[in-house]
Amino acid sequence: MAEKKYFWLKMPRNFFEKHYIKILRAKDNGDLLVMFYIWMITESIDHEGKLRFSEDIPYDAEMLAEASGFALQIVTQALQQFSKLQLVVTESDGTLFLPKSLKMIGSESASAQRVREYREREKNKTKPTETPENTECNERVTESNVDVQKCNIEKELEKELEKENKKGGKRETTQSIFERLLPEYAISDVMADKLREWFKYKTERKDGYKEQGMKSLLKQVANKVSVYGDTAVCNLIDECMSNGWKGIIWDKLQSSSAYRNSGDRIGNRVKDVDGW
Repeated sequence: MAEKKYFWLKMPRNFFEKHYIKILRAKDNGDLLVMFYIWMITESIDHEGKLRFSEDIPYDAEMLAEASGFALQIVTQALQQFSKLQLVVTESDGTLFLPKSLKMIGSESASAQRVREYREREKNKTKPTETPENTECNERVTESNVDVQKCNIEKELEKELEKENKKGGKRETTQSIFERLLPEYAISDVMADKLREWFKYKTERKDGYKEQGMKSLLKQVANKVSVYGDTAVCNLIDECMSNGWKGIIWDKLQSSSAYRNSGDRIGNRVKDVDGW
């Protein structure tokens, strides 16, 4: 029997100050659009930000309306707006992917929860009061035994957790690896959105990235952006996709004056649109 896993949403304090949320709320039925977006995130919480009715059947607007309880008109309007803002990306097999949701989703197995709760209990226990000198030796022996017992309990919990991770570990997708590693690199939101397009392009060709490959790519992107700017790198990625190339031909940045002189107009605008 599979062990329980717990999921939660980590909503940022400034969620309603995000530009895409403000844009949605300014539309007709704006608050309902935001509510439906949150519903989609909660529904995708245990599937790495992906929504699908079943393995064989993707969701359409009518099915989402039935499942969510929102009016079909609201769902149709929402999907159009979400697609424009790249809050929802429709994959080649019809799966709905919510790229921004991955930063808001947390999970924990029951084993991990037990380890965490045990450590919290031990941390919060009050320290024993000082004992008289004539019982000091016995107390030391007792404390030593307690320490050994604690160590054994913790080892058992760690083993249980490790076993659970090996047993039920899910293989990460290219998109989920990207979202997990993204905060470690100096990459703007504009550049991140362009990379999401690139990963969708690669996934459709059944040619994704593993962790080491992803780290190497993100490091290259951050380095190239620092030299040529967001606009140049985004244009290069667009060219690679339009030509059907398998990888990003970085040498073209050096050889093309158009890339070198394109500057960083998008990057400058990003600074003025904090939190987009």
